[in-house]
Amino acid sequence: MAVWSCSSPTPQAAFTATPDGQTLPLTVAFINQSVDATSYQWDFGDGQTSTEESPSHTYELFGIFTAKLTAVNGENTSEQTYEVVVPEPPRRQVEIATDYGVMKVEL
Repeated sequence: MAVWSCSSPTPQAAFTATPDGQTLPLTVAFINQSVDATSYQWDFGDGQTSTEESPSHTYELFGIFTAKLTAVNGENTSEQTYEVVVPEPPRRQVEIATDYGVMKVEL
């Protein structure tokens, strides 16, 4: 006697991330390459989330963020993470000359 299973296949989460540059604001295109998934849950590591298949996300602050994709099929899930590094902008100094002297200000 054959036994049939109605369980969903286990998805395999996979994606690549492509930043559009190296300065703030930094937009990253996330290209979903998952297999056997019916829905997706993205956590970009900065408090923002998405359920789009292949979203783009803009990081407004510098730092290191862990983006996570959860691929879902029924009750089965699979996760992949990616570390997004948004570099601190360079600091600039300006001299301001007044009647009382010269000040240096860091921007």
